[in-house]
Amino acid sequence: MAYDLFSDLITGEVNQARATVGALRYGTEVGWKALSYGDVIDAYYTLEWALERAVYGYDGLSPAGRKVQRSLRRAIEWHIKELTTAVSVLRPGLSTIVRDEDSWTQIQQIIELFSGPRDASGRGTPASPDDDEAVRIAQRLAFLKSHH
Repeated sequence: MAYDLFSDLITGEVNQARATVGALRYGTEVGWKALSYGDVIDAYYTLEWALERAVYGYDGLSPAGRKVQRSLRRAIEWHIKELTTAVSVLRPGLSTIVRDEDSWTQIQQIIELFSGPRDASGRGTPASPDDDEAVRIAQRLAFLKSHH
């Protein structure tokens, strides 16, 4: 089960969703313009649901599996942080179409589980986009929405 949880975060549709978000965030103009708005929405939900699966699986390990749970946590922690960052970066730009308040509450719990509670400085939260990145992502999403 632990291997399946880890594998789910790094292969298949989750890997493709991470690539989509990466192209949107870091890609060249040609690269991100090749995306469709629907691709980005699909990527957002794919990552969100992968996070939920990971946490349910992690929490579902039996008390006898604590050693496995510690090893699994070390294996998936970076991936969880990357996925929560990707979802956090996309969400503001998709706020007019994405209705996921219940899921977003769970994402906040995932962030706390893997990063600890937030303090006043924001420690324990995923990396947030700086103002320039937030504007750039919003502009790119607006372009994709109007052209696809």
